[in-house]
Amino acid sequence: QPTREANMKQKTRNAKSTVPLNSVPKAHNTDRMIDILHIDTEGNDCEVLKTATETLKAQRVRALIFEYHRLGPWGSTKLKDVVESIAQHNMECFFMGQNRLWPISGKCWDPQYEFHEWSNVMCILRSDP
Repeated sequence: QPTREANMKQKTRNAKSTVPLNSVPKAHNTDRMIDILHIDTEGNDCEVLKTATETLKAQRVRALIFEYHRLGPWGSTKLKDVVESIAQHNMECFFMGQNRLWPISGKCWDPQYEFHEWSNVMCILRSDP
């Protein structure tokens, strides 16, 4: 039987909240690593990612997940530009499949990846053990 303290720790670990992306560490009053930062803003992920510079620059996000497609701002945004911007912060990006990740950063980039179909992208901190 889990203790009350163990239950509280689990709830804290699984907590979800809405804050401006650049203030994620400050909002959670932590300098610790963020294991997964999942962005799902119904078509505005590329706009939200533009505000993530300071959070990503601090290299305290182990994994970043966002949606890519043709709706909203994605219609006029190149995935390559977004991936290159994220890569500047020591992250490697991949398309997420059911059982596989396809690398799309750096030398792995192919112009065919600008297909603007609904996909999930995961970026992982290169220096994370």
